[in-house]
Amino acid sequence: MIRATSTPTDRPLPAFPFRWDTETEILSGRQKVTADAEGFTGSWELENSTGAVILLETERGVLCGVEVVVWPDVERATLVAPHDAPAGRVRLEPPAGETTGVLEVDTPISGAANASETLVHLRFGPGRARSVRIAGNVVVDLDADGHLAGIWLQDLPLFPQEE
Repeated sequence: MIRATSTPTDRPLPAFPFRWDTETEILSGRQKVTADAEGFTGSWELENSTGAVILLETERGVLCGVEVVVWPDVERATLVAPHDAPAGRVRLEPPAGETTGVLEVDTPISGAANASETLVHLRFGPGRARSVRIAGNVVVDLDADGHLAGIWLQDLPLFPQEE
């Protein structure tokens, strides 16, 4: 699983500008990293055994983008995102020596969405111990051992319907 660390921030947290690609049904959102940082710049390709694929983008180690390429099975649920999550930056720690590129990670991926599909919770691990708000509309879950456990995507745009 992916090791992650978080640091608090008092900087404003703009929202990820999520958008849909209607031809591929890919949801993507990304923001610029404005702080001085060092670390891996590239993509983390999370895949599960049923074919779900989620890309997490990092710039200088800081998680700054999400792209849901192939959706996992998503159950409908009554969800409430962790609104008390402190603001911070989450850094993903690559294997030793990796500085750029694409890292492939096999991991369980499951999902839940509210009825309108404007709130989605993607889970990658056994469960969260704490959460960190990295954007106005994105919250990251970390487990008790400091691994990435999930991500909340909030205020998503509705998927455009064909007319």
